Amino acid sequence: MRDFLKKTLIAGLCLASVALVWAADEGGVIQRFEKADKNGDGKITLAELKALTENAKRAQNLFNRFDKDGDGGITRAELQAGAQSMMAAKAATMKKPGKNPAAKPEPEKSEPSKTDAIKSAAATDQRHSTRDPIAAAAAIDHEINLELTKAKVPASPLASDSEFIRRVSLDLRGRIPSLSETQAFLKNTGSDKRRKLIDEYLADEEYGEHFAIIWYHRIAKPDDDNMRALVKNELQPWLADGFNQNRGWDGIVKDILTATGDRQHSPATTFWLSAVNDAKLGQPDPAKATAAASRLFMGVRLECCQCHNHPFTELKQTDFWGTAAFFAQTHAKGATQKAAKDNATPDVFEQAGFTEKRKKKGETAEKTPPAPFGSVAIPFEEGQTVHATFLGGKEPDVKGQSTLRPIFAEWLTASSNPYFARAAVNKLWANFFGRGIVDPIDDMQADSPNTHPALLSFLADEFAASKYDQKHLIRCICNSHVYQRSSQPTPENKSDDVLYSKMPLKIMTADMLYDSLATALGHQVADAERRGKGMAGKKQQGGPRQEFRKFFHAESDDDAGIVADYSHGVPQVLRLMNAKQINDTSTTVAHLMQTATKPDKIIAGLYATVLSREPTPAEITRAKKFIATDKDAANAYGDLMWALLNTSEFLFNH
Repeated sequence: MRDFLKKTLIAGLCLASVALVWAADEGGVIQRFEKADKNGDGKITLAELKALTENAKRAQNLFNRFDKDGDGGITRAELQAGAQSMMAAKAATMKKPGKNPAAKPEPEKSEPSKTDAIKSAAATDQRHSTRDPIAAAAAIDHEINLELTKAKVPASPLASDSEFIRRVSLDLRGRIPSLSETQAFLKNTGSDKRRKLIDEYLADEEYGEHFAIIWYHRIAKPDDDNMRALVKNELQPWLADGFNQNRGWDGIVKDILTATGDRQHSPATTFWLSAVNDAKLGQPDPAKATAAASRLFMGVRLECCQCHNHPFTELKQTDFWGTAAFFAQTHAKGATQKAAKDNATPDVFEQAGFTEKRKKKGETAEKTPPAPFGSVAIPFEEGQTVHATFLGGKEPDVKGQSTLRPIFAEWLTASSNPYFARAAVNKLWANFFGRGIVDPIDDMQADSPNTHPALLSFLADEFAASKYDQKHLIRCICNSHVYQRSSQPTPENKSDDVLYSKMPLKIMTADMLYDSLATALGHQVADAERRGKGMAGKKQQGGPRQEFRKFFHAESDDDAGIVADYSHGVPQVLRLMNAKQINDTSTTVAHLMQTATKPDKIIAGLYATVLSREPTPAEITRAKKFIATDKDAANAYGDLMWALLNTSEFLFNH
């Protein structure tokens, strides 16, 4: 049978290595093709590929790599071309001195595609900081422990290995570890196994996919005005490539803020299409873009001073519109409601000049001159314009310039910028700890509550010094004792929720829950939507994932890790208990019953599969009594697994 829970091939073996089996020679490819093409129609379906590879997850990944035209089947030519190109990329990677063999291959130049230019740019912008994350982790511990000592709050002990592997897998890859991963880690007696596990998960392609999900839902906020321009999701795989190639965060943000071209070839334009504020006009609204950019990349809610000076801070109305002026000449084609019906691909461009103003039906459209280049007119303040001005009061010289967004992007991502690194660090910290050092994470004013000012400054400086290397920053955080503390409170720290004396509980997001259920059960856990068939691949939206996410979505999912409260209602609880796919435990149970004959071992396997830990002696005794009550042992083990999947221990990241 298919061993869905077996660790994918060998620890650290990447997808490109799987392709080597397919790409040995032309005859081997043909033989494999004929073996997989069961019905002889000249194409390999996803189901046929799964049957051949005996691994659902990797089969899905391979299918999406090889099915270039997206028609739901892999032709012999597609299979051969894809396998050979992946083998070439793998060989090139292995030849590079000092390159980690398990790392993701460099983007290929021999096989042009719609994202080649993007991938090539990313490959030249990789960051591999030589700074010591262990020293930085010690500094994190020092700052946190200093405040705990002042408050006389003791810290919880370090998490067990079971808690740690589950937590770091959810935080870095968006799913629980597989059974074999858990068992291997628990058996490992190495003193540095936690550090190595962090590195292993950061090298896993699921790392980039997970953080791409987080940032896609932060950036792409569908509403009645922009939803038609966002109907396709090219941004998420683009982000995943950037994170997996370890592009500097500054480079990714620059690309987003200066994106031009059509959405298909320039996925970063999704940010500007999200700023469309009128489905009929289909134009990015500089005010909407300003609100989004300031929250996402500066940690400031500039929209609070859009209509007037902020009543409680130093922010002025001119701060908002001074930023909006950098975006005032950004336009789009094909982003209207009508264009979406015609299947047009939206195109974003920056150009000074006239802007069409739509009139009521029956009137002719007129063109009204906008504010002068480098300025923006405040729409509800007739005759008032504001020059492009950096937040803080400096007005750049725009004479001789034809575009403004690059000027803003360079200022924003400079190491001297007072907002950029701090906002990025605060958001990343919140992903791991459920709250920011400054909370809320998008309202980082001078007087905002800041529990550890010195720590925030240290991490921002470390991030900037590493040239915005996100993997380095994650290593710093995850190697700290603060991150590795148990979530179990002590009598003295149970009321602490701001000093990080223990790890806070975080409910899984819908995406985490989907992938964790699929990992435990070994199969899809939702039906595909009719319009989403064929779209499910890797961790992208569409198909079964999209259907599942719509049902289990909570507001906190759009900024993963921020809310610790239980967010499921009665419908979600009932679905977890009763859905056919989630109740299908047969794959996992059959595998465990084949590999172990004693009830103790099978029960231990179920606990390790679902909860990533060994059962206690009391749990084993209770489970064995339950199993003995059913003549059908497989059915009883399935009921036990169902019960474990519906516990709060499974549903929370702890």
